[in-house]
Amino acid sequence: MADGKEKRELNRFVGRALLACWPLLLLVAAYWIIDPFNVIGPFDPTSTMRDKTEPYNRCHQAVEAYVNHRDSVPFNAFLLGSSRTIYYSIDSWKNYLPADAECFHFDAAWETLDGMLDKIEYVHNHGDRIKYAILEFHADQFNDVEHDEVVYRQDYRLRHADNFFAYHYKHFMSALNMKFIKVYAAYMITGKMVDNKEVRVFESPMLSYDPVRNEIDYRNFDHELDADSMAYFRKYAELYQKTEADSVVPPMSARAVDTLRRIKQRFDADSTDYQVILGPTYYRRVNCASDIRLLREIFGSDRVHVFQHYAIDRQSNFYDNIHYRYAVADSLMSLVYGE
Repeated sequence: MADGKEKRELNRFVGRALLACWPLLLLVAAYWIIDPFNVIGPFDPTSTMRDKTEPYNRCHQAVEAYVNHRDSVPFNAFLLGSSRTIYYSIDSWKNYLPADAECFHFDAAWETLDGMLDKIEYVHNHGDRIKYAILEFHADQFNDVEHDEVVYRQDYRLRHADNFFAYHYKHFMSALNMKFIKVYAAYMITGKMVDNKEVRVFESPMLSYDPVRNEIDYRNFDHELDADSMAYFRKYAELYQKTEADSVVPPMSARAVDTLRRIKQRFDADSTDYQVILGPTYYRRVNCASDIRLLREIFGSDRVHVFQHYAIDRQSNFYDNIHYRYAVADSLMSLVYGE
């Protein structure tokens, strides 16, 4: 008799708990179905593009593209770094590589040193070999940390990232931000993408996206610059502003040095033919001499190429304060491989 009463009490408790939780369960289901940040499975950023594209996590897309296509394409050449590596065209890079090179963009927005190491280890742990690589660094990358904004977070499958549940919990909570909901809901209802300066919602437009090699084509910005550079500078004036102009980055931490040495060890294990490029920024921020010496000690002086003052004489060589143009990246590769 007591057992039956206890069972009824338990059933009532479970029923009430489910009744109390159903709004949360509906929200979780909506997050999973709508996938507002496009972090559940693969996503082609051009599929819903109008003047802009939906928000997405570039690190997640890179991992998805690699996992989904590595069985059909024997990737062995990797472009590693921040979003600056987007402008290193695979077609241009292949001019300097042997015929067997199968190239892949394995970058992330606001990439960290841990993120670069994790991607190298991820390739290695899948039984693939990195035969050729470019590591592209911006000056602040040696002391940078992962940004809190979800579209910049490392994918949960990488070693230093959040686990699956923490990763999606952070995206879920960001989706509940009322400023985000207001803009994203309007987009879902009207189909119009409207910027909101208080919260990041939509991404820049692009010409095309190769989902196999994870290559974005942003040459639409070249078209704007070439057509009327002054109009472009006025339109994107705030993107060229930076308070740390003409400054030197503090020396890198011991942890950063250790991470760089581990990257070198992985390359040694694969007998990787790699090049390290320190590219320019429009605001002329550079690394200190001791860090340059350290990089040359770790990777070899013949493989470390410092271009932090390259092309900074013309604003039209940059899309904004940190991203240099395809033509500049082409020039850097010709200097690196032509030396």
